[in-house]
Amino acid sequence: MAESTGTPPLEELMEFPSTYTIKVVGNATADFAVRIHEIITVHAADTVQQPDIRPSSKGTFVSVNITFITTSVEHLHAIHRDVKAADGVKMIL
Repeated sequence: MAESTGTPPLEELMEFPSTYTIKVVGNATADFAVRIHEIITVHAADTVQQPDIRPSSKGTFVSVNITFITTSVEHLHAIHRDVKAADGVKMIL
């Protein structure tokens, strides 16, 4: 039997469909934000917004915030899985 962490399941914390913003931090390459936007567009084509891109103070990393509509927990997990697999991704918030 799995131990409970005390945190409610995502299904109890969110209503679907839901507007969701993902923040992806990665290497500051010329195409990083474009690649992340393309990955999310595959999953949420009609609802994905243009990314908000912010470089780190030293220019080594970039954070990309993208808002879209997620339709289910499975949908959200699929997006996170594909973004996490992208080259250069350091962190997803």
